[in-house]
Order: sequence, then C-alpha cells, then structure tokens
Amino acid sequence: MAFLAFAVFLIITGTGSYSQLQGIQYVLLLAFLFALAVGRSRTERFIVGAIEPRRFNGVVIVSAFYLIANALSGGSVRDAITPLMVLACFLTAYAYGGALLVASDDPKRVMNRLSVVLLIMLCAMFGAQVLQGLDLLWVLDNSQREIEKSRFARYGGFINANLTNTISVMMLYGIYRMSGLTKARLIPILATIVCTVIVVMTQSRSGVLFLVPVVGWYLVTQFRQNLAALAYFAVGVAAFLTIAVTQYSGIRLGGVKFDPFGGLVRRVGKDLGEDERTTLIIRAIEESAPSAIFGNGYNHLTETVGLGAHNMFLESLVSYGIIGLAILIVGSVLLYRGQHWSLYAFCIVKPVVFSHGFYDQLGFQLVLGLVCAVDVFVLRQQRRSPAQPRPVGGAPAAARGL
Repeated sequence: MAFLAFAVFLIITGTGSYSQLQGIQYVLLLAFLFALAVGRSRTERFIVGAIEPRRFNGVVIVSAFYLIANALSGGSVRDAITPLMVLACFLTAYAYGGALLVASDDPKRVMNRLSVVLLIMLCAMFGAQVLQGLDLLWVLDNSQREIEKSRFARYGGFINANLTNTISVMMLYGIYRMSGLTKARLIPILATIVCTVIVVMTQSRSGVLFLVPVVGWYLVTQFRQNLAALAYFAVGVAAFLTIAVTQYSGIRLGGVKFDPFGGLVRRVGKDLGEDERTTLIIRAIEESAPSAIFGNGYNHLTETVGLGAHNMFLESLVSYGIIGLAILIVGSVLLYRGQHWSLYAFCIVKPVVFSHGFYDQLGFQLVLGLVCAVDVFVLRQQRRSPAQPRPVGGAPAAARGL
C-alpha cells in the first residue's frame, strides 16, 4: 500500500499531469508528508533518520535564501514558497524511495517496481505529447505552446518542451542505474525507445546532447566485454539516423501532421548567431554587469526581456548577483554531494546549465530525489559487496549512506 501511494504521487507530480487540475500537486505533497509524519510502519519510521544532515543543511540554505531574496526584491509569496515545496518533493522522494529500498527484504524487487513506475511515467508523458498535438490537452504555458506550435510544432505534453525532455532523460538514467543491480534488460530497452521519441517530439537540441551520452554510457557499461556487439549496435543506429534524416517526412494522425524529426533537424541546423538562446545568454551577461554584486532583483531577466536565459547560473547572477549565486552554489553542493559522477553529468548539469526552473519545478526535484536515493543505495551495496559485479556506473571511492 505504501508503494502504491508513492507510485501515484510520483506519476501525478513527476509527469506534470497536475496541470490538468492546478494546485493538486500541493495537496498531494502535504497529504504525503502528513502520512510520513504520523506513520507507524517499519518503512515510515525509517524515514525520520533517513536523510543525512548535509542534505538538510543544503535545503535550509537554499530555501532561506529564496525566502529572504524574494522578500527583499519584491517577489510574491507564491514565488518565495515554491522552492520550499519543490525541495520538500525532493526530500520526500529521496527519503521514501530510500526507505522502501533499505527496509525491504528484497530491494531488487523494489527497484524493478520503481523501474516500471518510471516507464509508466515516460509513457504518460509521450501520450500527453500526442494529445497536445491533437489539441486535446490543456497545458500550463498555453500561450507559449501556441507560439512554438506555429513555428516548430514542439510538443511538451503536460508541461513545456524543455522541462519534458529534461525530466525524461532523468527518468531514463534512473532506470539505467537500477538495472545495474536488477540485471533487467527489457525495461531499459523500452525506456530508451520511449525517451528517444519524447526528446525528438520536443525537438530539443540540449535533450539530444544529453540523451546520446546517457545511452552511450549505459551501452558501454553493459557491453564492455563485448565490443563487437557494441560496434554493430552503433552501425545500426547510424544507418537508422541516416535513413530517418534523408527519407522521413512526417506522419499524419487525426488530420494533424507530426514532423518533429524534421523540426529537430532544422533547429540543429540553425545559425548560432540567429539562435534565440544565444541572444538571451548575451543579454543576461549585459544585464548582470550594472549590479554584479547584489543583482537586479527577483526574475529581472524575464521581466525585462520576456524570457529567461535557460541557465540557472546566469539567471541567478542577474537576479541575485555574485553573492546570491555563491550562496546557491554552496547550498546545492551540500544538497547533492556524495553521488556518483554520472548523476551529476546526466541529471544535474542539463537542468542547471541548459534549462530553467531547477528550484521551481516539482518534476525536476521529485525525479532527482528518487534517483539520488537509488544511486546512494547502489553505492552502498557496491561498498558492502566489493566482490560482486559492478552495477551500472560503478562506485566512487567515498560513497556515503542514505
């Protein structure tokens, strides 16, 4: 029953499906936190001591910073509280996911179930993309969707295209990480196919930039003893992409033409000087110069230019200055320290450097919390059983417990 409740919480909040009934994610989160606080089961009692102090320190620093900074710069109460709710999602997924694994007599079985839940979430996000393309789905940023649809037909599903592909890649990494212990093969293959389709549907260049290394890392780890099989796979992928680029012209569904692959190719081929994101980065650097120490106030770049820089460092520098950026970096290091290098490379670098809303989006932190718990558990298992086969990604020299 505890796992079922956790699965429902993950699916509704992590996929962004709450956009169909705004505000339900906060009700779910509060209800779930209440259940954790009053629970008496073995799993729920474990949660009290599941999180290391350093993670709490990171949460306190980041949350306090946003509360104070937004209050001083005139931000709304909702803007100030949102990071608190988002980080509460991270802690809930981290603590509860870790508790399910540690308290279980068969953690591999729990990992298999979690992998299935993540695969269901990926399928739900893809289904939402199709519904959006057929104009059967309302999303949070409807006005932005109409603009992007007229230009590129970028489908984000329940949320916008950038968030969808980023969260999907994080889910895929989580499935890969769990498969290192469970030795599952079918679920990672299905997840790879669904995630690839999702990224192509969003036409995200940064999504492709991170999807390819994630899949490559998994394949090299799995086929390190069979390089011939890896070479055959690489040749097959190259042949498929060549045919797709030269022959694919889109498909029609319900009278609507879907041509995401063609749109992705066109976006990749855009001149760098004409790219909107490049312009925003340059503008962010210019806006940060006049008030480099203390910044220009909450959400300054969006209010001035109309869009963010899709980079947490630059947006924080513009809004809060060098001092604010330094505080956020310290809090983030405490919050995420002690994980395997692959988690930083594939789950944190992209939303921080190539996306927006890292501390504003529930999906980012919810999936990241679960993946962090799985990662720490894998590292713990590896440390206790050095003679066993290495899980996907291996373990660093100083792996820490939950």
